[in-house]
Amino acid sequence: MVKQKTLMELIEFASASMEKTGYAKDYISSFFNTWNALTRYMVEKKTIFYSPAVGMAFLQDRYSILSNCAFEKLSKVDKRRKRAILVLDNCLEHESISAPKTYSLCKFALRFEKIFQSFINTRVDAGLSLPTINRDVHCLNNLSNYLDGIKMQSLEELDSMHIIGFMKNQSREGRLPTLHGAASTLRLFLKFAYDNDHMLKELSTFVPQVKCKPDGIPSVYTKDEIKKLLNSIDRASPRGKRDNCMLLLAAKLGMRASDICGLTFDNIKWQTSTIEFIVKKTGVPAVLPLFNEIGEAIINYIKYGRPSSDSKYIFLRLLTPYDEMKPASLHRIVSHWFRTAGIPSLPGKRSGPHALRASLASAMLDNNTPLPIIAEALTHKSSDTTRIYLKIDFQHLRKYALEVPPLGNVWLGGAPQ
Repeated sequence: MVKQKTLMELIEFASASMEKTGYAKDYISSFFNTWNALTRYMVEKKTIFYSPAVGMAFLQDRYSILSNCAFEKLSKVDKRRKRAILVLDNCLEHESISAPKTYSLCKFALRFEKIFQSFINTRVDAGLSLPTINRDVHCLNNLSNYLDGIKMQSLEELDSMHIIGFMKNQSREGRLPTLHGAASTLRLFLKFAYDNDHMLKELSTFVPQVKCKPDGIPSVYTKDEIKKLLNSIDRASPRGKRDNCMLLLAAKLGMRASDICGLTFDNIKWQTSTIEFIVKKTGVPAVLPLFNEIGEAIINYIKYGRPSSDSKYIFLRLLTPYDEMKPASLHRIVSHWFRTAGIPSLPGKRSGPHALRASLASAMLDNNTPLPIIAEALTHKSSDTTRIYLKIDFQHLRKYALEVPPLGNVWLGGAPQ
């Protein structure tokens, strides 16, 4: 049973929990605009104790935010308002600013349960994130329903037409990211089932490729802009020492955010001056050079900036709990230092860790570095993945540019006179 709390008690608990978790004071203050309005609303309604129903009624009455309105469709200010109410809901129900994350329920048909559950267990044992595991469960739940619907008794009966049929069935949801995730999970599961002798045929190659968006041009910055970015970091503070290390790894080595955040002390090989790790995205071992600049920055951070902690991870949050950094946090950090450096970001141009990675690829192309070497430096599985960076190789593309013919007598509508 949810404990009753006055709104004042709840707000005090929520704000203290957010501050303890490490949220910025300005961000917490922005929530008080909504909480103060809620306080006035409850006084008007003569309501003493807060409940999620009161919060939802407040959002609807004051801001016309309906309960069934998708969060992503709200305006920026309405998102903040709803988030402020959700924080109160979570603090009331879970005594935490966020609801506890749990695994989705596996609803597999009995005849497929053993192999499906075995696949999920291997994914959990591999240390994959909760959203990824839940994506897998969602896909296999749907696959189980589909196979049940067509009266299939065994995975050995599966063929390519069933694979296509299932993907067509999934496409009815009309959401490309969801379909892309289903294709990824299905491909991995079919390979797992074949490798473990649950299927006679390898059908993973029949899963259609799903693109969420067309291949675009990577966001890149010049060498001078990257230098200006790195020089803007205040290395005197613990935050600056940590951020400097992480940005150097992205800008100088092209490491992905997930690999930077996942670095442990065991990954740093001081004897050989290398950084050795398993790439999270591909599972491929990577060996990168530990440049003096990066090594010195890491030592400086560990000695004078890193919180006192027994964690195996190198980069930690500044406030308790001293957990390892998350890729999303690193994206915010990079964007922050781009703004601090005064480097303009045009509409549609990214300013996160991947932009630093793409900028390194661009610089290597400018130096006529062969594609296979760039692929190895960026820990790509093959040079085919690296070819996307050819789109930003303007220095060499200019050689093949054609001259623009004179327009002649052309009016603004485009038809010759």
